Amino acid sequence: MISRRQLDDLELIVIDHPQVKASVALQGAHLLSWKPAGEEEVLWLSNNTPFKQGVALRGGVPICWPWFGPSAQQGLPSHGFARNLPWTLEGHDEDDSGVMLTFALQHSAETMKLWPHEFTLYARFKLGKTCEIELEAHGEFETTSALHSYFNVGDIAAVKVSGLGERYIDKVNNAEEGVLSNGVQTFPDRTDRVYLNADSCSVIH
Repeated sequence: MISRRQLDDLELIVIDHPQVKASVALQGAHLLSWKPAGEEEVLWLSNNTPFKQGVALRGGVPICWPWFGPSAQQGLPSHGFARNLPWTLEGHDEDDSGVMLTFALQHSAETMKLWPHEFTLYARFKLGKTCEIELEAHGEFETTSALHSYFNVGDIAAVKVSGLGERYIDKVNNAEEGVLSNGVQTFPDRTDRVYLNADSCSVIH
């Protein structure tokens, strides 16, 4: 089942299903929590996150759209505006395996000031033992996007990630290009890299 709850300024959709517990903020269609039955919380959310209108939430899975990273135009928000605007819950379904939610965001006078394009953006969540998120955009434009996932880990020094490919841009080291020699990313120090030829599936160990 799903319910609506208020957390400070923001309305949340809360999922309580035999296979999964989760929550999504209507602001940004932002997945805050995903906890499959019998498992630990998968996503990380900062304890200092302010649940205020128009303020980005730190953690979970922010939807970065219609651009990822800094805007080419000075003065516009990093990672786009979709994560800071209220979405509408368009659809809800569930079965024995979990819950399916569909959220929508449409252009408005506010978005046209930031990005002069008409659009409809859908975010579809399939939540159960696994988590699937799909973005679908309608309109005439070019965009970049990202599901900027924050994962909950116990000991970062013990974490390894495979499936990222070899070539990367090292943003900690003046955006120099590097090569991951053994195919496994570890985190002995501050790490901020953009991988250029990642596999279709990456695994956190």
